[in-house]
Amino acid sequence: MQRTALFLLSFLPALLPAQNISSVISGIVQDSSGAVIAGAQIKATSEDKGFVRTSVTNTDGFFSFPDLTPATFTLSVNAQGFKSYRQQGIVLNSGEQRDLGIIHLEVGGTTDTVTVSAEAVAVNLSSGEKSGSLGAQELDTLALRGRDIFDAVSLMPGVVDTSDGRDAPGPTSIGNIYIAGGRNDQKNMTIDGVTNLDTGSNGSVHSMPSMDSVAELRVLTSNYSAEYGRNSGGTVTVITKGGGRAFHGSGYWFYRHEDLNANDFFNNLAGKDRTPYRYDISGYTIGGPVLLPKVPRERNKLFFLYSQEFQHKRVAYGTKTVTVPSAAERTGDFSHHLDTNGKVIIINDPLNNKSPFPGNIIPQNRISTVGQNVLKMFPLPNYTDPNPTRVNQWNYFTSVAGAYPSRTESLRLDYQPKNNWQMYVRLNNTADEQHAPYGLWVNGSVNFDMTPIVFGQPGRGATWHSTNTITPTTFNEAIVGVSQNTLTYYPEDPSTLDRTKLGINIPQRNPALNPLNIIPNMSFGSITNAANPSLSDGVPYFNRNTIYSFVDNLSKIAGTHTLKAGVYLERTRKVQFANASTRGTIKFDRDTTNALDANDAYANALLGNYDTYAEATGRPKGDYRFGNNEFYIQDTWRVKHGLSLDLGVRFVHDPPQYDVKQQLSSFSPSLYNPANAPVLLRPGFDANKVKVAIDPRNGNIYPSGLIGSFAPNSGDPAVGMYIGGKNGYPAGMYSIPPIAIAPRIGFAWSPFNDRTVIRGGVGVFFDRLEGNPTMNTLPNPPTIFTPTQYYGTIASIQDQVNSGLLAPTGTVYSLGSVGHNPVTYNYSLNIQHQFGNATIAEVSYVGALNRHQIWQRNINPVPLGANFVSVNPGNKDPTGTGALPANFLRPYQGYGDIFLYEFAGTSNYNSLQASFSQRFKRGITFGAAYTFSKVLDESDSYSSSVDPFYDPRKWNYGPAGFDRTHVFSARYTWQLPKPGRATNFRPLKIVADGWEISGITRLQSGAPFTPSYSLVNGVDFTGSSSASTRPIVVDPNAPVLSRFGPPGYTSVTTPTLGNVGKNVLRGFGTNNWDVSIYRNMNITEKLHGQLRFETYNTLNHTQFSGIDGSVKFDATHAQINPLFMQATSARPPRRAQIAVRLNF
Repeated sequence: MQRTALFLLSFLPALLPAQNISSVISGIVQDSSGAVIAGAQIKATSEDKGFVRTSVTNTDGFFSFPDLTPATFTLSVNAQGFKSYRQQGIVLNSGEQRDLGIIHLEVGGTTDTVTVSAEAVAVNLSSGEKSGSLGAQELDTLALRGRDIFDAVSLMPGVVDTSDGRDAPGPTSIGNIYIAGGRNDQKNMTIDGVTNLDTGSNGSVHSMPSMDSVAELRVLTSNYSAEYGRNSGGTVTVITKGGGRAFHGSGYWFYRHEDLNANDFFNNLAGKDRTPYRYDISGYTIGGPVLLPKVPRERNKLFFLYSQEFQHKRVAYGTKTVTVPSAAERTGDFSHHLDTNGKVIIINDPLNNKSPFPGNIIPQNRISTVGQNVLKMFPLPNYTDPNPTRVNQWNYFTSVAGAYPSRTESLRLDYQPKNNWQMYVRLNNTADEQHAPYGLWVNGSVNFDMTPIVFGQPGRGATWHSTNTITPTTFNEAIVGVSQNTLTYYPEDPSTLDRTKLGINIPQRNPALNPLNIIPNMSFGSITNAANPSLSDGVPYFNRNTIYSFVDNLSKIAGTHTLKAGVYLERTRKVQFANASTRGTIKFDRDTTNALDANDAYANALLGNYDTYAEATGRPKGDYRFGNNEFYIQDTWRVKHGLSLDLGVRFVHDPPQYDVKQQLSSFSPSLYNPANAPVLLRPGFDANKVKVAIDPRNGNIYPSGLIGSFAPNSGDPAVGMYIGGKNGYPAGMYSIPPIAIAPRIGFAWSPFNDRTVIRGGVGVFFDRLEGNPTMNTLPNPPTIFTPTQYYGTIASIQDQVNSGLLAPTGTVYSLGSVGHNPVTYNYSLNIQHQFGNATIAEVSYVGALNRHQIWQRNINPVPLGANFVSVNPGNKDPTGTGALPANFLRPYQGYGDIFLYEFAGTSNYNSLQASFSQRFKRGITFGAAYTFSKVLDESDSYSSSVDPFYDPRKWNYGPAGFDRTHVFSARYTWQLPKPGRATNFRPLKIVADGWEISGITRLQSGAPFTPSYSLVNGVDFTGSSSASTRPIVVDPNAPVLSRFGPPGYTSVTTPTLGNVGKNVLRGFGTNNWDVSIYRNMNITEKLHGQLRFETYNTLNHTQFSGIDGSVKFDATHAQINPLFMQATSARPPRRAQIAVRLNF
């Protein structure tokens, strides 16, 4: 009864899209004359567990095992009248289709056996896919600094890693990886076939497997078969280790400390010591047969492997240099307040026609107490840059570290109830908690040492995987799994951010929405490298994401066809709070159109004058759901020896994400009726010439702090908005075609022999959009409002709170009612050649066309030239000399910016890829990968804004931000000769034997960027706060430092946007060499030890990363930014690690 129940379970998930992890061994059996042998008995035995699968050759002499669990196999062939054939050491990677070619049997008795060893590597004779893999042994011997499996992903051709280095594995390790021109959020990651990806950003994983628990890492980069779906930008698959018939285990300890490291370039420049940098990583694995009392026969059927790893880390979060107000400036004395050119910044008096304050000193009676406390919140200056060209760039230096404890554990049980049925269960758990002072998205824009944010990301997962031979030609694979993470973050010491204790008691509409009483977010535009205390709006935060995956693949062998059909169902839930500005956001930025502007952000704060203030009316919690429903059919057809075709099609039904509470909303221009829009209170003077807010309908007067607010009873504050799931609108706010069809065609042709193969194919791949665009619509009206006020004082905020009036929400995100599935068209052609039995070289062309990529575009911008009151006198603020606040000038009054997500983006990827791989030969294992490529697009992600006024194809099209022209990596391991063993001289054995050198070299082009510009006198060239200006190219042939100029130098009346193209300059490249040395020791016959000394950036080559790309001009047209095109940050210096391993 128990076995019957288990058997039925193997068919439970019969509706899923194959996230396939099983592998295939196939071949044809012939006699010495070339005649096929039908009915030959074929047996595939896993060498570690002894699991056996059986089959027979059909009338074409063909056999195939299409559902093998990745392992090393021995294949045996038996046929009456022929000698038995046995091939050992067939290494089968996940998803691999291993074609053994033609197996010739010799005439003789079956008691005679011909035994051969499988080649260490083999060309792919069955498939046109582009992929790469690394096994457990190679992962263990590679010098990967952080023991991070994702660090190894970039060793594959077609992969770009834009990170500055990986110190330790964590949920965000998958970030900054781009595969074959796809976006960062378009790749999938699975563990044992189950999706392990946070569906909010698609940029982090639920749980991170330890290196010692991984049997194989595989990366599908392009043109893979119809079995794979969900995402269009590549797939990273991890297969976990399982136990075997013998007990095996390991224990290890890895240690890093700043005393072993070189100092950072900028620390040296500043005369600072090395930042604390401490990693203490230990763990173990144990596996073997499960010994059940009174059931000895199960010893060879049931196996386990358990692994656990502990990481105690103190992470360096980088060097920050910022500008904080001096002690004198906090008291109003700006007489020594200098710009980057060493000139005094003039502080103007907003109440005296903006004439300069005498002596550049703000009188004490004009200082706002709250504003002064804002400046006092910052630390005092502690740094003077020794470089004269940088002395006015910053005055505060910090380089701090934060605690980062984590733990991961994994348990896998493998079971073979009978020869035709195998299964395993895998459980994993991760504890992860960072204490980051800055540098993470949870820190918001913080760039100095405020209190750390405690960021917890625990994750867990489970998988049940079953393969079943129904008949000798019919096979089934089933996977059921769940994966989950929980995100929380909060200040480590909330009292340091308490607005009452700091004296920053800016009134709030609803203090209950700020339970920790944290200060509002703030910005100080115009201050070069200004200190920023703005945390993520989500603090404190909660988020839980759960994915249920169901996969079933059914295979049938018919002649030389391997027919396959499968289905993939995914059900996802994500519960998270909206990131709404319930603490308030106040900007003290310099703004020439603000009548209260003093020409400097710190001076504005001290006077208590703001540019904008926004505060959300609520913080709802979304309950998001979506389902992926995909199925496929596929035929892997061995047309003849040397020619195989992969023909398949995938059908995709992936409806948009939605909120079950129906809180999502979007703006539709067709629903907007200006007659129903609320009226804005306008600026004016009362009878005593005091600035006030005036209701234009009736002349009623209100305090000036309410300028721009909605007049009482004056319209619908959510005019033009619709709610998902109500009144006939889609629950996810947009609809897509119910079925998307994705055909795939691949081929492998060996025209000469089985050592040279030409492979290629084309395919269509649809992408499951990340969740953030949908989630960003939760804080929209009417669910909540985020009234944004312009040009007021801190004191006037109380008037807004008391009035209860709303104002336009500063930013609304909208999804149009009609959407598309983002789609990628992949195509590739490559030649693969095998040298000997251990070396393969491959050269490929790989291309991709990405269409319907999502971007955001502002459909409610301030029109170009609207701020030029000399030509648009109707836009003039009657209480000042400049234009009215932005919300008076927009097309859809009642709103601020409206960013519409559009499925209109395109990108194009073309590449030459080459790889070389040599498995263990003469003590050397070597691999190299090179990619020469270009990616062109209009936007790099959903959050990339395209120009609201001009055709994005013309204004925003150019090299992608993640485009890297050249990417090269080499990896090698060399087991040095053993002179002691060769001479049988024991003292020499002790000293000279067992040494091993491992290394990784990475060379990569720099990131492209677009230069920005500014002018000391703040001239407005566009007449719109919604448009930015680029420099003009004065002389395209001039050196880069003198190539650019500003669009103009004086006040203009015609919008000028410049002519510099997108990403026309390049930053610094990567030139990194990691070298490690190991000593292997045989302690006993079964116990082996290893000592390791690993160095990263071994040559301590300074590798700059950040670059100052801003040009700045003075009134004489001179470029005055001394840091233009100079380095602002660097990748890590040389770091070292010591380690000890024991294996048995």
